[in-house]
Amino acid sequence: MLKKLLIVYAGGTIGMSQTAVGLAPCQDFSKLLTAKIKTSNYKNLIEFKIQPLTPLLDSANTCQIQWKQIADLLAENYTKYDGFIILHGTDTMSYTASMLSFMLNPLSKPVIFTGAQLPVNNPKTDGWRNIFGSIACAIDGNIKEVGLFFDGFLFRANRTTKVDTLGYRAFSSPNFPELGTYQDNKLVLNSNYLLRNEPDYITNKNFDLFCSSQQLVHIVYIYPGIDETWINQALDSNIKAIIFLTLGSGNVPQLSKSLLKKIATLANTNRMIINISQCFKGKTDQSIYGVSSSLIDNGVVDMTDITLEAAFCKLHYLYSRYNRLIDIKNFIKTPIAGEFSIA
Repeated sequence: MLKKLLIVYAGGTIGMSQTAVGLAPCQDFSKLLTAKIKTSNYKNLIEFKIQPLTPLLDSANTCQIQWKQIADLLAENYTKYDGFIILHGTDTMSYTASMLSFMLNPLSKPVIFTGAQLPVNNPKTDGWRNIFGSIACAIDGNIKEVGLFFDGFLFRANRTTKVDTLGYRAFSSPNFPELGTYQDNKLVLNSNYLLRNEPDYITNKNFDLFCSSQQLVHIVYIYPGIDETWINQALDSNIKAIIFLTLGSGNVPQLSKSLLKKIATLANTNRMIINISQCFKGKTDQSIYGVSSSLIDNGVVDMTDITLEAAFCKLHYLYSRYNRLIDIKNFIKTPIAGEFSIA
């Protein structure tokens, strides 16, 4: 029986062409993609539909509105297809994919993000091999989560971050092993790392498609000698949640008692402050050094090895979904879709 795939073309480099002002979405990409698949090794294995988003976007312009648009589209078509592929720009792919891992949860089918560093009409493109690797993932019924496929590797999407602006290996999963590899037209899965969702009862009715169009999360980048004025400005804003992007294992410069008191006050209201590391690999632990231990006493939540992209999207999802701080606190420290490790 042919596998049915929905391919959502959101935009991005993969489908762009050169114009007088630089790369821009190519309106003929869907026709080119259709012709390529119909002459590939998958021509007798799949039925597919290509659904372009309107308008097509450079991923730098992708935000909460597009997250909701893509999630709604997949939910609407969930019972009609066996798998889903989202062709997306690389700059914000990990953000969009992370957000969908929370909105489309639990899954009983593959949802695979991919893109390219070079357009498919470039002789050196990586686009076609990423597309065909994603098709292999999207027709594999063992995958029941949101994945990100790039340069031969399948990753859990909410564990990824973009690490290279030029090279073909643009993404990495620093704190979680890859879910599979694709080489010589063969997909090999690391089954021990896949999410184990029960498919029998999962439909689009299980999804919580909450995604506010407002900006709910702010990031404070901690750097040597940071003036408390900058932290104060973030704390005094109307943003619901704040991410401290900290040094090393979760460290901040010694904070004044007045600032710590303000942090503690916010932590007891309907706002949340979390701590993740600037480091590419590893995790935060606020108990190691004295300069960060004060954060524990004042309600800052240690998020261990979560990526910035997943943390940002999880906070946005939780504040879109829940009104009570107790619910947000319960779920921020509980993995929803395998987005961080439990010690």
